[in-house]
Amino acid sequence: MSITITPVEAPEVDAVAETRGVRYPSLRLDVWVALTALSDPSHQAAHWGRDVPGDDDYDSLAEHLSCLYDECEILPRPERAVGSILRASEVPAMRMLGRHLGALILELGEAADSFYTNDARWFDVVLAAEAALAAMEA
Repeated sequence: MSITITPVEAPEVDAVAETRGVRYPSLRLDVWVALTALSDPSHQAAHWGRDVPGDDDYDSLAEHLSCLYDECEILPRPERAVGSILRASEVPAMRMLGRHLGALILELGEAADSFYTNDARWFDVVLAAEAALAAMEA
């Protein structure tokens, strides 16, 4: 009997999990996951605020905001995470995301996910999250 085990390929995750210059790669991956969700409107529409039977991973805007603002403390001052979670080259894109998200959070507070995603300014958040994600994957 011969068993061959091949690693699962995930080039984006590998690029983000690269540990050079980053003290906490697992937190970096959490940030990457949050940015992936924030940059994907179809994911948001299909998963946010929905408790899917058989799926034990509830997904919501609040979960990703908690990651970025509380758990990983990337926002609102991403420069403070350089060396621990972020690289200096990622700071400008994270600042832009923080500006767009922060404005909505100040106005909408703890409103339902749909209030955020239906706001005309949400498109700017999606674009800023895409740019931050691209910076992390560069």
